[in-house]
Amino acid sequence: QQLRERLLTILLVTSTLAGGVVYISAIIQVFQEGLARMIPAYTVLYLILVATAFVKKLGYRLRAGILLILIYIPAVFNLYLNGLNVDSGLFFLTLVVITFLLVGFWSGLLAIGLSLLTIMVMGILVVQGVMVPVMNPPQPDQMLWIVGGLVFALTSAILIISYDFLVTGLESQLTHTQELL
Repeated sequence: QQLRERLLTILLVTSTLAGGVVYISAIIQVFQEGLARMIPAYTVLYLILVATAFVKKLGYRLRAGILLILIYIPAVFNLYLNGLNVDSGLFFLTLVVITFLLVGFWSGLLAIGLSLLTIMVMGILVVQGVMVPVMNPPQPDQMLWIVGGLVFALTSAILIISYDFLVTGLESQLTHTQELL
């Protein structure tokens, strides 16, 4: 648990620093695209990230949950703006990996399921013409969404299984080292 708490703190601080750069570039992009009404939403999300990073009184679970939500929101928003692309896939993959690292294996699998459900629902809405991605042309081919979802699921599963072996080995080594001490 101490290792997870340290990891959370590191992730939050680095996310806040990197998020500042992403925040500025996102503001520039939405302004150029004529979506300036999104600036307050981006600002609120970034301020929540800053507060989560530096207000440790919130507790581990709440801080981890906020971080995961702050990864999920841009993933969905990117999916809405651009359709299924590498950016949204990487956001969802990041959500899966960080969920696994901060909460555990089964929660990582749950994050895969949530991500796939989100991709599937958005794909159905786009293919049926109910929703049109704002920044990219529509992706009406359902095979694109199916293959993209399957690639995401396979990549996520392989990544989680690999990380599970690494974390299990690390925990075993830590336990062995503590016994030796």
